[in-house]
Amino acid sequence: MPKEPTVKEARRQHLRNWITFLSQRDVLDRLKGLTPADIAESGTTTTYLCAEAARIWSESIGLKLSRLGELLNQARKAEECTDELRLAIENFWACKQATIPPHVTHGEKREIAEELGFHRKHYYLQDLIAEAEAGGTAPPFTLRQKLRDHHHGVKWGAHLSEVEDKVAGKDVIVTTESTGFDVVYEDQSVIYYSVGDDGKTIIELIVLRDVLGKSRYAGELFAWMHAVIVEACKDRTNVRPNHTGKIVQLGLNMGARSARAIGLASSFKLDLDKATKAAHDQDAVGVISLAWGLMEKLMPQEVINITRKRLTELGLPELETANLRSGGGYTIKIGGSDVTFPTAKRAPPEGYLSNGYEARAHEDKAYTPYAFAFNIDRRINPKKVPSEPSEPVHQTRTAIKKQKEGPAPVIRGPPGGGSSFVDLSLKVVVRQALGTMMAIRPEFMHGTSMGYGAENSGVTISFSERIVEAWETARRLGITVESFQDTGDGN
Repeated sequence: MPKEPTVKEARRQHLRNWITFLSQRDVLDRLKGLTPADIAESGTTTTYLCAEAARIWSESIGLKLSRLGELLNQARKAEECTDELRLAIENFWACKQATIPPHVTHGEKREIAEELGFHRKHYYLQDLIAEAEAGGTAPPFTLRQKLRDHHHGVKWGAHLSEVEDKVAGKDVIVTTESTGFDVVYEDQSVIYYSVGDDGKTIIELIVLRDVLGKSRYAGELFAWMHAVIVEACKDRTNVRPNHTGKIVQLGLNMGARSARAIGLASSFKLDLDKATKAAHDQDAVGVISLAWGLMEKLMPQEVINITRKRLTELGLPELETANLRSGGGYTIKIGGSDVTFPTAKRAPPEGYLSNGYEARAHEDKAYTPYAFAFNIDRRINPKKVPSEPSEPVHQTRTAIKKQKEGPAPVIRGPPGGGSSFVDLSLKVVVRQALGTMMAIRPEFMHGTSMGYGAENSGVTISFSERIVEAWETARRLGITVESFQDTGDGN
């Protein structure tokens, strides 16, 4: 007698049959032609899909769109799913998102958390290396072993460039493959590590790509996060006014550099009412805390655990502001609806939002070995892209002399380059892209290459030594945290 298929084999066959059904031309056209009204009113297409799903999967799902969505999502994630079918299924989700009420249900919230990856299992880099060396499954990123060059000779404040800059009139450090730098390109996920004298692995740099890329919420979340960052950089004080672009701080802050006190940054420079400030703080805290939540799940636990350990040892609070104190989790926006995770941990207490920011070579004194960054937007500002030199209109002596000498060199960032992260002692350039997440070692010289029109928006979570020194002093003296009216500088 033929052997009965296992439950797993049966489900796999159901999935194949489901994908075959969905790939039929008339079904694809129905999916692509769906509108939010069809979802809201359980139209003929959704009724038909539910009936066919019940038949293929041998389930009684009735008109439960949540179950239909789960089955469509299984097809979307399968290897056999074509690009056309994937786009058709994404249209279903776009229509469904348009019908989400202002307050999502607990079940929908759980579904969102699952889709964002908050239920993923933790992993350790040491385990992945051991498994790969034993001939097992290769990790989803490239591992590169590399030692730092502590004699790089780059001075604090140096400008960095991915092209040889003869126009800017600055002392520029050229950071290219021809000058000995590794370049991590936009589609490469890489973890650099070294091995200490004790034989233990030291993570030097983590670069993870396409974070949220496969989530159906990615587009909406990135758009919302970018809008929050742009608003924050407009409403709040720029803590690096002498640098290109803007960067603003939330959370624990040292006030002005001359101050010897610690407090919560109250960085609004515009005269906004209290309710508006609280709403803007809720959005900003949500963006930073969402980034941290993703980092906790996607980063190797070696870097997360050591960070958590230091935060616990020092008794530091979660991220809070003068208008939004700690507790109550955080809120994000999807499809115009607030999604609150009331029991979730917020980000650590010092967060930054930046737009078009470029940092010259520097080191950061920190109380943890790592700092974290998440790029949520990258675009080219045509106003800042160097243009070709124009021909002189009047043939003056000076113009003729310039013609003989040749046109002034025009500097253009290399394709995909500009505003890249540079680790100078590790000699690595990380090209930036949407959805790039990094863990760096801030104690070593690093910075951003000159943008030449490329502008990034993102989140940085830092751990400034000055802040923790003031925090410990305040705790020892029994001083409570106050709120500064003018933000200063965290590091």
